[in-house]
Amino acid sequence: MELSTSAYEALLSQSTGMLTVIDETGDVRYQSPGLGLLGYADADLVGENVFLHVHPRTESASSIRSSD
Repeated sequence: MELSTSAYEALLSQSTGMLTVIDETGDVRYQSPGLGLLGYADADLVGENVFLHVHPRTESASSIRSSD
């Protein structure tokens, strides 16, 4: 069974889970409403680059950026 985009969005809007979809450059394309638990409004991070929220000396961020 295939679900439409609107069906997925309806499911996610009722979830307290946090889901972020990013593109290949690290820009946020979708942010689930669950991020409100951390004080963000819906879609606050959409359009921003996730690396702006990671400390530059964090090893995992460095390995993600250098994997290109």
